[in-house]
Amino acid sequence: MGLKESCGLGVEQFWRDPHDKNQKVNGQMTPQERAATDRYDRSFFLFYAVLIWTATVAGFGLEMAAKFTEGTLHYPWIVHAHALAFVSWLALLTTQIVLIRRGNQALHRRLGITAVAMIPLMAVLAIATVIVTKTLKYAAPDTSFPFMSVQFTNVLASTALFVAGLRLRQTATKHKRLMLMGTLVLTEPGIRRVVSYLLDGNFHVGFLPFMVETYAGTLVLMLGLGAYDLVTRRRLHPTYVLAFSWCLANQVVATWLYYQPWWSEYTTHLVGH
Repeated sequence: MGLKESCGLGVEQFWRDPHDKNQKVNGQMTPQERAATDRYDRSFFLFYAVLIWTATVAGFGLEMAAKFTEGTLHYPWIVHAHALAFVSWLALLTTQIVLIRRGNQALHRRLGITAVAMIPLMAVLAIATVIVTKTLKYAAPDTSFPFMSVQFTNVLASTALFVAGLRLRQTATKHKRLMLMGTLVLTEPGIRRVVSYLLDGNFHVGFLPFMVETYAGTLVLMLGLGAYDLVTRRRLHPTYVLAFSWCLANQVVATWLYYQPWWSEYTTHLVGH
């Protein structure tokens, strides 16, 4: 007996989208189940947008409050530009979710065109902000140059997911998962600041502690999307599986790079120190 027969679900079936009406596979949802799940999606994705806003405001709010107390609440212009671009993206994401909730797909599609310009703009500004702030050693007196592995892979992971999401925009279940997962990647800086506050800045040394303390919050949010799919669809959505694997791979690579001597030398040289 082959793997397909023994598992009762072939590989080809797994990677198909049960919400695509043009696909006929065993165990496909009924129209009633699909309609109910779509209603759940509208509420769930809006809930996640609120969580993302909360994590972002909490993380950077704590940092700004600390700087205000210390009398150091001032930032280079590139930081303001980067923050404006990210907030604009969150506003766009939230607006798009609300438009779908209200059934205004036409405006959702027209407004979505702005993402074509915003995605590369965010990527460029993010990289430029990292380099400028590290060059000025603005972030902290003990700025960690190797930490750029996290920041650079965040840009790579999120940008790739956003591009894939735009290319697959004709399939709603794939499109919205890719756009959400890409945005969840970008919650890392905000959530990490909350973790740093809770740990009083005392991060532990080592591969696993670094992974946990840097990415745990983001991973919890990502796993929450998978749990939602299991509850509402009785299976992990194939697009989610690929997106989560991609994000986790980037996080592992970033952590590995952080502890490589050559990466420390390269990043120090990159910012002119």
